[in-house]
Amino acid sequence: MVDSHDLEFEEFLAVNEGFKGQRSALCAVKDLMIKQPFIVSPTTTIREAARLMAEHKIGCLPIIGKDRQRLGIITTVDVLRFLADQG
Repeated sequence: MVDSHDLEFEEFLAVNEGFKGQRSALCAVKDLMIKQPFIVSPTTTIREAARLMAEHKIGCLPIIGKDRQRLGIITTVDVLRFLADQG
């Protein structure tokens, strides 16, 4: 998973460490991705997913099924939409 924090960090490296003069468009996502992301299951509560995203300052979580199949993602925008619809 690559989120906006990873891209911001890459930009920081480019500016502050001369990251070989490469811009983010020239870098492969595999060089920026989180190799062991936090994950949730389809039965994880929205509250728990929101807590994980807030606690770890991440914008999304992959949803993984019982057979380790990727089912989708939940984002902070998804959580905000849910909360807005509840009001």
